[in-house]
Amino acid sequence: MVEICGNVFDLMKTYKNICIPTNGNINNKKIEAVMGAGVARQAKKLFPGIEKNLAYHLIAFGNKVGYMGDWDDISVYSFPTKTHWFEKSSISLIVQSAIQLMELIEINKIDKILLPAPGCGCGGLKWENVRPEIENILDDKVYITHLA
Repeated sequence: MVEICGNVFDLMKTYKNICIPTNGNINNKKIEAVMGAGVARQAKKLFPGIEKNLAYHLIAFGNKVGYMGDWDDISVYSFPTKTHWFEKSSISLIVQSAIQLMELIEINKIDKILLPAPGCGCGGLKWENVRPEIENILDDKVYITHLA
């Protein structure tokens, strides 16, 4: 993995592939994934319909890394960091998601993808605790973004 400074949404046009930290909750009345805070909330505003795409992904595949769609030549993928929106992020789920992301990268021949430091925003984790758990899983195609 490569660590870079910047906001995932400011960098996305250069990288063309981004991961959005997500949870596994669906609002069943609207059939929309819960994307109410942090990067997920920003993604919901930037990518119309992403909450429905994620809900259908969650229904079909569960809380796993997956493709959520393309918007203006940007491919967007989910990266689960927690099961329930109100919980703290789970390092074990982040590790599982990192493994799944590497499989997705290989299958789809992705050359580079942005991932905000997983679990380190609204998830409540510290990067110094997450980094050692995933640094040997993620290769140099994954660019971890940090804010300055």
